[in-house]
Amino acid sequence: MFRRAPIDRTLADLLEAQARNARGAAEALGRLLVALPEVGELPETLAEHEREGDRLTRELLARAKALRRPPALLRGMGAGALAKVLDDVVDQIEQAGAYLELYGIEAPLEQAQQFVELLAAAALELEVAVREVRAGRHPQQALEALAGLEHAGDRLERDALSSLFVGGVDPLIAMRWRDVLSALEAALDDARQVGYLIAALL
Repeated sequence: MFRRAPIDRTLADLLEAQARNARGAAEALGRLLVALPEVGELPETLAEHEREGDRLTRELLARAKALRRPPALLRGMGAGALAKVLDDVVDQIEQAGAYLELYGIEAPLEQAQQFVELLAAAALELEVAVREVRAGRHPQQALEALAGLEHAGDRLERDALSSLFVGGVDPLIAMRWRDVLSALEAALDDARQVGYLIAALL
């Protein structure tokens, strides 16, 4: 397989840390769903992941700016675009948790728990993608896995909304879950986009 020059080690470390942080946020959200309605300290745990994502984003931007010969993707506005979409993954997961607390949702939704599992799997694939790019290899398998996870999320969101709005659930509760599911779907979409951006660093 053709290899290209590996990316900057510190940059790769930061990207991998972002992916791990996203996985941690997804796992914390999964614990929150299981614990409903007793959320305990889990919303603060999600907020900590969000703050950690912000910190890593700042470090990534600073590292990209310090590179003497940055990859083409990181020139101009590229570094900011990558940093933003990385940060958005965790922001959307934290937002889903905030909705659960704000709306006082008392019981988990099976499809939401499945969504969280998809997100955790997507974050793992991002870690794989970073390791491949770190070694100068194109992360094709990771990108294909991310695409499959995103498609699964699309189907899951449609099924969940159908069961909520057609299945006789209280319309107010259905609308609240729609907000949660929308945030989860956005996080999964962002994760796939991150994968393509990581591949473009080569």
